[in-house]
Amino acid sequence: TSVGNLKQLQLFSCSSSSLSSSIPSEIGLLRDLVHINLEDNNLSSTLPAELFEALTSLAFVDLSGQALEGSLPSFRSLRNLRRLDLSRNKLSGTIPDDFLGGINPLFFDYVDLSENYLSGEVPAILSHFNDVYLHDNQISGIDSELCDKSRGGVFEQFGCDAILCPSMKYSTIGRQDSETNACIDCPNSYYFGATTCNTTVEVDTGTIRSALDDELLPSNVVRENQALTTFYLACGG
Repeated sequence: TSVGNLKQLQLFSCSSSSLSSSIPSEIGLLRDLVHINLEDNNLSSTLPAELFEALTSLAFVDLSGQALEGSLPSFRSLRNLRRLDLSRNKLSGTIPDDFLGGINPLFFDYVDLSENYLSGEVPAILSHFNDVYLHDNQISGIDSELCDKSRGGVFEQFGCDAILCPSMKYSTIGRQDSETNACIDCPNSYYFGATTCNTTVEVDTGTIRSALDDELLPSNVVRENQALTTFYLACGG
């Protein structure tokens, strides 16, 4: 039986099932579909915008852990959407200015776009949502509307750092969510939202490369290492 013949299907879940190739176009025929979970397969090609525009009943979408490429659709026609997880893919280009434009923020849980190749500035429209995950992309800026202190909570406390750590800084989650989990200096962090910091120190005997695993090292150890490196270079090795 073709998937497209299951007209009344509401839940389609095939996570970790070794699926490959592209997302089946027949899914666009499932107009009653509410939940689609294809997490951790090996689906490739692009995200077909026209497919998702037809699935207006969708509330939960998990396409994380694939090899999906190309640009990010706006998903603005999915007015019932509550959760969208596209993390750990190969999506590139900028986040559309009308991204999730048709969604009611009061009923929306979260969107996860982390660990892709998205670039440019985070658009102002995402200020409508509190739980947006964007770390480990190639983002170079944040619209100031997202950092407005009137949003309250962590945005009032930490401003733009509550969205993403800026370039030249990092944290284990790519942003600041508390006083003890701040964005700290990282000279080799070129994009916003870095979760790791790699340092390279040149010495007379060659090159010492140290890749710090931030999930294993507490932040005070990372800071101490950076301070010792700076001191070492200042003293001429």
